[in-house]
Amino acid sequence: MLTFLLLSAAIHAASGRPELVWKYETSGLIAYSSPAVSSDGSMVYSGSTDRYVYALFAENGTLAWKYETGASVYGSAALSPDGEWLAVCSQDSYYYYFSARNGTVKWASYIKARPAATPVFSSDGSAVYAVANLIVALSVDDGSIVWRAICNPTYWSESTPALSQDESTLCVGRADNKVSAFSTVDGALLWAFETGYRVYAEIILSPDYSLVVAGSSDSQVYALSSGE
Repeated sequence: MLTFLLLSAAIHAASGRPELVWKYETSGLIAYSSPAVSSDGSMVYSGSTDRYVYALFAENGTLAWKYETGASVYGSAALSPDGEWLAVCSQDSYYYYFSARNGTVKWASYIKARPAATPVFSSDGSAVYAVANLIVALSVDDGSIVWRAICNPTYWSESTPALSQDESTLCVGRADNKVSAFSTVDGALLWAFETGYRVYAEIILSPDYSLVVAGSSDSQVYALSSGE
């Protein structure tokens, strides 16, 4: 399966058509996640259903490193604020924390669920929030679970969560039709709003953080007051 395509913006602007710069092939699909790109544009990171996490040089698409997890990797990789670390979830129920430079695993945290959503870092990089049929806050020091909040044991959420401006609240879309807000201090449920069907898409906050915007599989877009 063909995975990454980098297009030359300069050639695209000149010709009006994108031209392939490079491509990299894995043995699985990258149908559920988006590649992450380092802040300096030098590296591209992605998981695949072939169980691997890949790090590629953005200039030419050559492999920098790869790591085999225990199952398919559906969620997008997330880079820490300083760009030094990479958080990735796998269907083997582990969250992996890699050195972005060389792929060394600092820790792998078992969360007793099969996560598919992209993790989110706190702005200071001290915590990473993971979503499945539960929500967990993990310490980046050792991967220990700081708190755990159960959403609905029957439904696995795939929505990337969003942090409020003061980072006191984590807003999450859920496969049991709800948009919910949780305290980042202890995982307590602050509020929940029920839509007409499952919420798979990423939750978006308005620029002033006053609105929580979510798209639902009931064909509706919802704008909810965040309480800020």
